[in-house]
Amino acid sequence: MTDRSKHAVTFLNRITQFDADLELVDVIVSAIDNEELVDDNNGLLFKYVNKDKHPVLSKRKNIEDNRKLAINHLKQTVYASYVKDVYEEFTAFLQGLIYEAFTNSKVNPERIVGEHKVSMSTVDILKYTENNTLIEKVIESIFQSLENERSTLILINKTCKKLDLNINDNIKEQAIYYLEMRHILVHTDGKADNEFIRKHPNLRYTKKNYIVLNYATISTMRSNIKKLVSALDQSALEKGIVRPHIGN
Repeated sequence: MTDRSKHAVTFLNRITQFDADLELVDVIVSAIDNEELVDDNNGLLFKYVNKDKHPVLSKRKNIEDNRKLAINHLKQTVYASYVKDVYEEFTAFLQGLIYEAFTNSKVNPERIVGEHKVSMSTVDILKYTENNTLIEKVIESIFQSLENERSTLILINKTCKKLDLNINDNIKEQAIYYLEMRHILVHTDGKADNEFIRKHPNLRYTKKNYIVLNYATISTMRSNIKKLVSALDQSALEKGIVRPHIGN
């Protein structure tokens, strides 16, 4: 079995939890398709809908189109959440590598800090020193400045530069392709501009240029980002920047 750092193990475990959400939605869709959640006798949209507990669903007319609208909206919500959550876990993974590289004294502090300046009050310095979280807070501040540039490519490239990590450009580019969807979902609710569409021609879009999220897109995203995490992790392990994870 290939060694992994604790940061990679945490990332993969979280992804597994998110995958369970996707599978649960698929189970619900299958149940609806097989009419196992449909009860025409109660006159409501779905079986088990309670007028007191589910006032919105109970007001919807009991027709097939309304059921499709409800489940499609649920799928889109879960898919969008998946994209955002995976991105957050990926950045947490990168931050974990930087933190361990510093605490292991494997990378020069000046290289990690680079051009970034950390602003912190004297009170905070004393407080964080007292509870042994000063280093963590400094790393968080540095990483936050990287994220503020709103470029996944810059975030990854600067992390690699700070830690002297070497990865295949194609692996990086294929993952960035999907990680960048998060910015569109967060800042424009999924509506892509012409530049994004030009750079991401393989994605599907609605007539109003909203990204179409489907299971195929999510599956490809998951695969490509896992490959990137593995490549970054292996480079960090090979350089002794992080230690192999020991345990389950």
